[in-house]
Amino acid sequence: MPIRPVLVVIASLLRQVTCGMPVLISIALGYGILEGIRFPPGTSDQQAYLLLLALAYGPMSLYAFIAVGTDKLIAVLNRKQHSGIPRIPEQYLHMFEWLCGWPGSFVAQRIFRHKTAKLLYQLQYAAIVIFHISFVTGRYAYEHEEPRVVVVCGLAAAIAFTLQFFVNAQRYAIALEKADDERDRLERQNEREEF
Repeated sequence: MPIRPVLVVIASLLRQVTCGMPVLISIALGYGILEGIRFPPGTSDQQAYLLLLALAYGPMSLYAFIAVGTDKLIAVLNRKQHSGIPRIPEQYLHMFEWLCGWPGSFVAQRIFRHKTAKLLYQLQYAAIVIFHISFVTGRYAYEHEEPRVVVVCGLAAAIAFTLQFFVNAQRYAIALEKADDERDRLERQNEREEF
């Protein structure tokens, strides 16, 4: 039973919107909005902090959720119909996660069962989550003068960046290995053609 062509069109449009949105403009707008917020009198620092976190993480989480869902839809369409719609690159998905979208990506990964079995993707995702949690916790602890917590959060952020480095090094090694295999295959093919 073929999937309706409307799904192919929707998936193609979602991919264009997801990959083509100028994220820097949305970040600039977000910072402009966050700077202009005036809290009502009587708002505690903790309430203001939580509101700012919701404003920072909410929209990008929704956007990351849509991006992961769109990538899953395109993967299914390509597998069943060979539609040829290009997938959303993993670098884009990780970019959305770095830009405060990791909670939405987490929910989407679980709902759509997408990218949950890819070890390198999950390691990089874990590094992003560790960094964000340590940053938010460290900033809160710094404002409330908790130096031990700040140090622990700094160490967690350093571990996250180290994990990110090793994951990227592993991906680079895999890409080099694939390039070497392709070069060897082409050389063997050329040798056969010469005989």
